[in-house]
Amino acid sequence: MTGLGDRILGLGLLVLAVAYGWVAQQWPEPFGGAEAVGPETFPTILSVVLVVGSLYLMVRHRFHPGDCRFICDFGAVVLRRASHG
Repeated sequence: MTGLGDRILGLGLLVLAVAYGWVAQQWPEPFGGAEAVGPETFPTILSVVLVVGSLYLMVRHRFHPGDCRFICDFGAVVLRRASHG
């Protein structure tokens, strides 16, 4: 695909992933109380994977192979900030 086609497909998949993740969170609480792993866990994991894949489709033509260092550093900063809340 072309760069523009990839971005359009990525945007469509991102909208689908967000909608799917939102609907997955709307499942009713299972009989017997809330649990850590419920019926919404697997669809939520799928939506997160789809968000990551769609973001990759949208930005992969912007970076060159030498930019991997920047991406890895940025990912490390984001993970560090997320883990420290």
